[in-house]
Amino acid sequence: MKRFIFIICLVFLGIIGISAKKEQTPIHRLILQGDSCMNEHDSFHAITYYQQYINEHPHDLNVLRKLASCYRLRGDNKKCIACMDSIPNDSLNHEDLRMMFYSYLNLGDKKKVELYGMTIYGKYPYDGEVFATLLQQWNNHGEPESVSAFALSYVEKRDSTNILINKELAYSLYLQLRYEQAIPRYKKLIADGFDNFESNLVIGLCYYNLEKYREAYTYLNKAAEMKKDNPNMNCLFYLGMTCKKISEQTKNVVEKETMARHAIINLERSITVAYPRSRGLYVNQQLAELYYYKLEYENAGHAFAQCIEYDDEDDPHNYYNAAQMYIGAKMKPQAKLYLQMFLAKADKLKDEKEKAKLTAKVKEQLKGLQTDKLKKANYEENNYQFYRFLSLVLHP
Repeated sequence: MKRFIFIICLVFLGIIGISAKKEQTPIHRLILQGDSCMNEHDSFHAITYYQQYINEHPHDLNVLRKLASCYRLRGDNKKCIACMDSIPNDSLNHEDLRMMFYSYLNLGDKKKVELYGMTIYGKYPYDGEVFATLLQQWNNHGEPESVSAFALSYVEKRDSTNILINKELAYSLYLQLRYEQAIPRYKKLIADGFDNFESNLVIGLCYYNLEKYREAYTYLNKAAEMKKDNPNMNCLFYLGMTCKKISEQTKNVVEKETMARHAIINLERSITVAYPRSRGLYVNQQLAELYYYKLEYENAGHAFAQCIEYDDEDDPHNYYNAAQMYIGAKMKPQAKLYLQMFLAKADKLKDEKEKAKLTAKVKEQLKGLQTDKLKKANYEENNYQFYRFLSLVLHP
């Protein structure tokens, strides 16, 4: 009996060995090699192995899914979708639908995002991550009414604790100007741990639009503090306007003065954030160069005058170049003004030879303007001098 059992065991082990050997054929080893690569997060080489296998077995759904996942990890959403399109619709599982949803989301295909999002919502109603993302898309595309309708039903009938869905619901109410309804939902978000810049800003804006300026100040000031290292222009603007409103309404003299000062500070900061001085300088330098090449000397002069407004180093070349352009535009008062301003700033030039040369040239030009005898040849020479310093300013 024992001998019989021993023989049976040998036969069974032999069958297992044959089966394992069959699985280790070269074509099947491609899957194992691909899986090994993915264990190391190496999607680049995994694609090669999976694709070789698919070339021989194009209808292997599991390997198609592996290949699609590799493409998605690499941001190649079109190839990911192409792989998933090879899977019959009645064979698509939850993860397949999610892969299609996020691939189309990355491609910005609104219709497909909605199609797969609603399919997931119908089949897997507790997939809050996908549903929240779909709601966000609707809010971003100007459909807050759809968000509030679906989200309200979701939190009332399924899951009232999902912060991401409650956030989109609250924001949709704000977008619909339903401020009284949005405020308690944002306050609940804050109580649940979503106490961030966005929540405080939107509550502040709700109170501002309801003309409850003291309440607005509390939240807008908190939001501004949260973004003090990376200021937000809208937050600073509405905080400034809120301070202005409080200053106008209060009868307390000290508070009136304090809030007026805060209003000025925050409104000025909002301008700086919206249009940084360094950017203003660079933009006007580019405009000056373009106008100069188009022979639009008046506009080039105006652009250089704007450079002066934004240049914290107060570079004398801006005055010089503005003057040359106004000379070219035959705008005598403006040319005279900027030539005189250049002379007042010339000591800032570090190169003594350059300072001496430009100062002599400007004095000669001022004399010519005073006698109305500025020669054409003299202006042509100034053009060359202007271009040299234009290059110096714009391309140091």
